[in-house]
Parts: sequence; structure tokens; C-alpha cells
Amino acid sequence: MRFYTQRVPSSIVQQLDRGFADFFRGMATPEPVCSSDPRMTVLEFDDRYEVEMDVPGVSAEAVSLEMEDGVLKVVGKRPAPEVEANVKVIADERSRADFCRSVQLEKDIETEQIEAELNAGVLRIRLPKRTEAQSRKIEIRRVGTVQTSQQS
Repeated sequence: MRFYTQRVPSSIVQQLDRGFADFFRGMATPEPVCSSDPRMTVLEFDDRYEVEMDVPGVSAEAVSLEMEDGVLKVVGKRPAPEVEANVKVIADERSRADFCRSVQLEKDIETEQIEAELNAGVLRIRLPKRTEAQSRKIEIRRVGTVQTSQQS
């Protein structure tokens, strides 16, 4: 499994990211740049993958999902907060940027059975594995009897 984003734990890098985000905030871009926001959790079970993302304030209509060649792509638009004209914003650390997250899964997904739900700001995506791709225990049938030779 491969994520298309990478986090570098560095305050300098974080400051640069914030600086670029502030500089480009409000400029129209044709497609959101994939980033590490929103954070996601990817779980693998025997029969499925599950992806969870925190997307508070984002409606289901503002999110689109696409699965192609084993890559799950989640694209969303965050609503701009409404502020009255006579109100001065003192601090605003909430992200308004549209988001795009991609994660490389195996190509063994039943794409027709993918389900997603958005509840309380958490997007949950269930990606069932193909039946033939799931591991299973194989029972050995007994045919005839096995004779052992005993020496006296």
C-alpha cells in the first residue's frame, strides 16, 4: 500500500507550507493538489479495506470518490466560512483549501461494491476485496484409507 503524500516532521517545512498556502489562498486552481490533509486511516481486513478521513464541515455532495487501477482518489471542496462584512477576523487557522488524497491499494477491489458514508464529519469508505483474492483455509478431503506397515 502506498500513500501519495508524505509528511516531513519539520517546523521549517510546516512554516513553508503555511506560507505557500497563505500566498496561494483564494487563487483558482484547475484541480486540488494532493496533500496530507485531511488525515486518513487505512485498515486492511481479510475481506476488505476501510478508509476513514476526518472532513468536518464538508457535505457528502462536496466529496467525490474514484477508484482506478488500484488507486483510491478522494477529492473534496471545503465550504468558505460566512463572515459578515462588518466583522474583523482576528485569527483563522481552519483550512479552506479543497483537498485531494490518493492511496494505492491492491488491484483486487470489487469496484462495483465500494460503499461510502459521511457521518459526524468522518468519511468512511469500505472497499471489498474480490473473493478470489481473499485468503482462505483449504480443507483436504480424505480419499481412501492410508495403510501403515508395522514390523513385529
